[in-house]
Amino acid sequence: MFTKKLLITILLCVLFSPVISVVNPQGRANTTSEARNLRSEVQIIRDRFGVPHIEGKSDEDVYFAMGYVHAEDRFFQMDYARRQANGTLSELVGPGAKDRNLSSDLGARRYGFRRWAEQSRSLYSPETLAILQAYADGVNAWLNNNPLPPEYAGFELTKASIPDWEILDSLAIVKQMAFQLSFDTHDLNFTRLISGYQKSGKENGYDWAKLFFKDAFRAAPFDSTITVTHWQGSESSPRDKSPSGQAGLKNYFIKPQTLQAVNKCMSNLEDFDKEENGLGSNWWVVSGTKAETGLPMLANDPHLPLVLPSTFYAVHLMVDPKAKQGPMNVYGVSIPGMPAVVLGFNDKIAWGASSSHMDVTDYFQEQVVVDEKSKVPVATRYKGKDEPVRIIPEKYRMNNPANNKQDDLTDVPVGKRPDGFTVTDSIALVPRRNNGPIVSLIPTLSSTVLVGISIQFIGFGPTRELEAFLSWARAGDLKDFKRGLQRLDSLTQNWCYADVDGNIAYFASGEIPLREDLEAGALDGAPPFAIRDGSGEHKNEWIKLDNPPADQALHYEIIPFDEMPQVVNPPEGYIVNANNDPIGVSLDNDTFNDRRKNGKALYYIKPWFDPGLRAGRITRFLQQKLNKSAGSNITLKDMMELQGDTYLPDFEIFMPHLFRAFEAAGKPTAPQELAQFVKDPGIVEAIGRLRNWNLTSPTGIPEGYDASDENGKRLPPTEEEIKNSIAATIAISWRGRLVMNSIDAPLKRIGLNGFLPTDTFPLSPLVNYLQNFAQNKGRGETGLNYFDVPDLNLPAEVERDIILLKSLKDALNFLAGEDAENVFKRSTNQDDYRWGKVHRVSFGHTLGAAKPDYSIPPAAGFTNSLPSLRGLSCDGGQATVDAAYHRLRVWDTEGFLFDVGPAWRFVAQAQRGGFKAFEIIPGGESAVIGSEFYANMLALWLTNDYHDAYFTPADVNKSKYLIKILKPKK
Repeated sequence: MFTKKLLITILLCVLFSPVISVVNPQGRANTTSEARNLRSEVQIIRDRFGVPHIEGKSDEDVYFAMGYVHAEDRFFQMDYARRQANGTLSELVGPGAKDRNLSSDLGARRYGFRRWAEQSRSLYSPETLAILQAYADGVNAWLNNNPLPPEYAGFELTKASIPDWEILDSLAIVKQMAFQLSFDTHDLNFTRLISGYQKSGKENGYDWAKLFFKDAFRAAPFDSTITVTHWQGSESSPRDKSPSGQAGLKNYFIKPQTLQAVNKCMSNLEDFDKEENGLGSNWWVVSGTKAETGLPMLANDPHLPLVLPSTFYAVHLMVDPKAKQGPMNVYGVSIPGMPAVVLGFNDKIAWGASSSHMDVTDYFQEQVVVDEKSKVPVATRYKGKDEPVRIIPEKYRMNNPANNKQDDLTDVPVGKRPDGFTVTDSIALVPRRNNGPIVSLIPTLSSTVLVGISIQFIGFGPTRELEAFLSWARAGDLKDFKRGLQRLDSLTQNWCYADVDGNIAYFASGEIPLREDLEAGALDGAPPFAIRDGSGEHKNEWIKLDNPPADQALHYEIIPFDEMPQVVNPPEGYIVNANNDPIGVSLDNDTFNDRRKNGKALYYIKPWFDPGLRAGRITRFLQQKLNKSAGSNITLKDMMELQGDTYLPDFEIFMPHLFRAFEAAGKPTAPQELAQFVKDPGIVEAIGRLRNWNLTSPTGIPEGYDASDENGKRLPPTEEEIKNSIAATIAISWRGRLVMNSIDAPLKRIGLNGFLPTDTFPLSPLVNYLQNFAQNKGRGETGLNYFDVPDLNLPAEVERDIILLKSLKDALNFLAGEDAENVFKRSTNQDDYRWGKVHRVSFGHTLGAAKPDYSIPPAAGFTNSLPSLRGLSCDGGQATVDAAYHRLRVWDTEGFLFDVGPAWRFVAQAQRGGFKAFEIIPGGESAVIGSEFYANMLALWLTNDYHDAYFTPADVNKSKYLIKILKPKK
């Protein structure tokens, strides 16, 4: 894909730009290394972007080389990850600020990644274990013959303190990955939130359940776009609902002891609050009937923390056709520490993923029997009977860097440390909870029976996720892909699929447990997204299954595969998922009124979904392209354009309401309280700018990176981009103020200041009250007025319009005020309000403040887009397809920063005999500062460009830059 224009652009960037590094296309001299435990010679070809193309005669040899290149480029990242998973991070980097690393170690031991990795080993086939061992041998071959990476400088550790890589290190990382993508702590926060609404409802005469579920935390999405339009997996459909299973919640109240245990638990659990983090993903697949080439296309961009080194590592694995396992040719991204391509394509199929966040984690209030002297748990009480817990003893060690002693690791004493952090010497596991841990204990009147909280999660046990990825490397059709899905036991994701035979498909993965009360047809006590009863008083248990089928790891009943969200070759000719509701269970604002196929049990997968804005925008983009003219089809260029889309879809709904309010304020009959806004020159100017806005979010500054820039080189903004940039800044600031004035203010007035809807939750009630104002007059189900102007007694329509225009005035005051002074210098000149000045991205290194020079900026030649401001100016925003998430409510310009986004952009087009694909990661293959492959792809990522995924032998040979030969050591 290297056109003359592209080559010229790259040359100009190399000569004049400090932010892009492109290697010499003529390559360098080949190198050869010998390695123990390697059976046959392996060739590793690095292309001009540093991606290794590994070719060998067997799986073992190829995965050996994969371990070698992972270690060569990312060993510190791997070592850090395995220590996080094993609970030994303090042995590497010390305790950290406020014993943060010790806290991480306690959490990893509590959740048991290493413990469950050891048990998972017995489930894996001999062939998989051989691959794991070969990978470990490759890592160790590099480690034993090379100096430690530069990150180790300052830790005063020699190789004597760096253990060899083991099979269990990789399996622990697999378990931790599945945990991070599937586990949740929302039950704790929602229990706390519900308690606030129950208290406020009682004090103010409101029905708390309506106030919570119908008003503030609506399940109904902003955009009703769903993934599967003809869902057949349940008895009811989005348009044919059964009576709600939530009916009993009106009489459910959280006990003081429960709330006390929750508060303690939230302080104990590391990173418990995952709200407002922007994690998510996009994917869409287009069938050959709608594609220009007549064969399917697939696009995927997982949204993960933007860190250095990058989360993903691109790799191409090729096994000789004569190998006993048969030929293999697979390209995609891997996770350093794991021997597998997790997302990508082979000769026959391509696949991608988005987060589904299915509800597979429950928290239980327990009656915990403790030893009277030691207060160590000995049992939990269920229906009056004591059930013994398992006690796992633990010992912790810690590195002591900066004391001029090498390899100075010491034992960590049990008890409170100087800052109050407590180190425990044992972990209590509850067999009834799938061997989940007890994470909180509070005293009661009894000295031997305490109140505690335990966790039940589908991944607390042996699972086989790695085998799914390994099988897909050779999958030849849809049947093979579905077979691999059965191994994703604790990994809840939405998977997209395309193949060279013309098929497209979507499947949800993970083993979703069936709960007693939901199977009986109604909630009993707390819902599954709050603290449930563990004593047996309510029917809240997962349904035990002693002998699960061969394709199931969890020893509890689960939703059968044919009832999981899925579709193959839909009539629309495309499938879209962007973390939205896949099947429509939330469209009526009630996720507890669908029934399973048996007609009785509640069909429950999750209480809330993404607002659906990205999914709606993607779907409409595809529809518009297809309807553009008779016979029009989707092109590869369309797929790439859509992946870089910075259109803000929610303003399609919001802007007309603002304009109508402004027009109402200008009428002769408008009361003074409303008419004053049309006399404000700033508001008049802002309205004029917003009327001419195309709803995109460019940076509008020369220092900014935009999708309209080319191949990593920033271009001066056009006049049109500047105008749209200013309008975006004003509109986004207005939307945040509108949320504060319409949703937050009434809730605060009834005592809910600390219990406001978080993340994007306010968008659903806001659009509901605006769009349905003729029916609800801005009042919720409880009668609470969300467009109330205190001390005024004007018609509801007038007060609504006052709120809309006052929010614009507040936004302009914010932009010209002290909270934005560091950017706009108290300017009232709206020409200064360029989006790129406040919307910036930063790439933090794993070691954070300990190694500030390793982050970007300033590492790798990247400089701050604007003097004295953190980060690189970037386009996009809240709910744009090109994910560039920032907070909805912003109190100062730091709130517009983002550090979560596409960790990989990937577009693939099926061809006769394979796929043509393009990709980019936000960084580079190497984590070693000074390497030519360190952050060399970042500029392309910032401008939404790609490089070829060289796949055919001819393309790999043509793109070769560096060749390394690994030979068996004689």
